[in-house]
Amino acid sequence: MVKASKNSHTLTTEGLGTEPVSTMEELHRVLTNLFSEEGRARAQALRHALCGQGELDPILAELNHVDGKPRPFKLNETQHAALKELLTSSQYAVIAPAEPTTVSSHAASKFWRELLSMTPGEVKDFHHRVVDYSNDRNNTAKRESVLALLRKYVPEGNWDQTHVDALVAMNAQGIQFKSLAWFPYIGDIW
Repeated sequence: MVKASKNSHTLTTEGLGTEPVSTMEELHRVLTNLFSEEGRARAQALRHALCGQGELDPILAELNHVDGKPRPFKLNETQHAALKELLTSSQYAVIAPAEPTTVSSHAASKFWRELLSMTPGEVKDFHHRVVDYSNDRNNTAKRESVLALLRKYVPEGNWDQTHVDALVAMNAQGIQFKSLAWFPYIGDIW
């Protein structure tokens, strides 16, 4: 489990020692760059590297660049698993930005950019809507509440049940995704 220290922005891996893995600022920068327009091509390279088909460190350093200069960045095991799952699993394909030329990948990238730019309160609201629907999947009003936010943040997306299902699976079933939180929030949130 990954926790943010209250007095620091350093993430540590609980149960695996207290060696700093990365700062929350660096993680935010890596995710922001990954989901940027320019980063969509890097998402493919990252996907291959996470699957052992290329070098991971140079891609992560490039995603962690400051003023155009790559900076080392290390994923912990949980973060590695979460990004690999997001970028490779068919379960998350509809919300994964790993194919830079598809319309759905463009909408997925924009969704992640929007999510990264939201305030903690907005992310918490989105999270609660997804969880609320996951607890009552027969409630169409709750599903529409999630779809309404997707449409609000990315109007050009063709959002439907498959997207909501992927978000539910990620949020409610994919415990490793909690390691990708980019701000200190104690509790169940991405």
